[in-house]
Amino acid sequence: MVKRKNPASDIHIETDSGNCLQYFYMCLAASKHNWPYCRPVIVVDGSTLKAKFGGMLLAACGHDANGSIFPLAFGIVPSESNESWKWFFKKLRDSISTSESLAIAADRHKGIEYAANLVYPDAVFGICIQHLAANLKTRYKDFKGPLKSYFNGASRLYLLSEHYRHMESIHSRNPDMHRYLVLANSTKWSRAYFNGRRYAIMTTNIVESLNSVDRKARLMPVGFLMEWLRELLQICFVEKREEALKITSKLAPKADKLIRTNFSLGLTVTVDQIPCPHAMAVCNHRRIDPYNYCSNYYTKDYLYACYTSVVHPIGSTLGWDVPEEVRSQIVNPPNTKRRPDRPRVRRILSQGEEHDPIQCGRCNGYGHNRQTCTNSVPFRVCPTTRSQQSFTTPNS
Repeated sequence: MVKRKNPASDIHIETDSGNCLQYFYMCLAASKHNWPYCRPVIVVDGSTLKAKFGGMLLAACGHDANGSIFPLAFGIVPSESNESWKWFFKKLRDSISTSESLAIAADRHKGIEYAANLVYPDAVFGICIQHLAANLKTRYKDFKGPLKSYFNGASRLYLLSEHYRHMESIHSRNPDMHRYLVLANSTKWSRAYFNGRRYAIMTTNIVESLNSVDRKARLMPVGFLMEWLRELLQICFVEKREEALKITSKLAPKADKLIRTNFSLGLTVTVDQIPCPHAMAVCNHRRIDPYNYCSNYYTKDYLYACYTSVVHPIGSTLGWDVPEEVRSQIVNPPNTKRRPDRPRVRRILSQGEEHDPIQCGRCNGYGHNRQTCTNSVPFRVCPTTRSQQSFTTPNS
């Protein structure tokens, strides 16, 4: 019904020899048609499904002109294996195409890089510097203060000379960390060495944000999860389209703010396709409009074009006219074995990541809760009473 209500959408279901669900893929027509107006950078990541039969949810997203999430495609696979990622990238390649040099950003999962290089041989692969920093934090206890600042400079600055300077500073303080970064391949994590254009997309935060939004939805069965994602895109397209119509500047709000405050550093005219402070000074001296040197991917027109298509609802099941070939297709649940213990709900943290500390609702302290609180708290007398005394009471 998704393809009937949203023509040109790509929906693929693959089963094994026992008609058990093995792969599922969905790319809506609205995402396919409007993808050319996003920056040519695809960010991918996987998250664990928490329903009865498990599996992984793979997601591919882009950035619109305002730097917001633009969902492209979703896939359900048994696990994050090389074969799963290769299947997902092949379906993604059939759904969307780009006329410019494509960049793919992901974490350091070996299966993603293997599949991306196999399916997109002309694309440039880059890793998330936030995940790389988390690995450094786990391996090296002194990764804080100056070393962390040197790494941020080596990864984010544009000039090779600045990259070399920060890498030398890392080498002087921790040669082993310097060796680790060199083996990680600077062309994948350093902006100065990157062979393509990442348009300031140095992390996979947009996909991580999407994983945070669908955290509870991943408890649902596959069918309900896909419908929840379709409805999410439907709402997103409507809201973003209305926001784009209210913009009065030539550029999207974030890009326009970047231009006006000269926030960007380095030679971003050629790398991120938006003028840096040095270029702005030249434009001001020669009375040149700096907007003419901004990429179309930052303009208001491209932002609106990203959301011109409509994601149609599938309606109530009572009004469905299901084709016969769909009725005759048998799709059984995946043949998986559940662990005997209670399913895990909270995700496993990445390296260097920590849970938010527990805050007590009684004393507002951290590290304990209300039931185990032994701190004394001030007792405040109601203002209507005459007594203004204040005293402390122990926890009963």
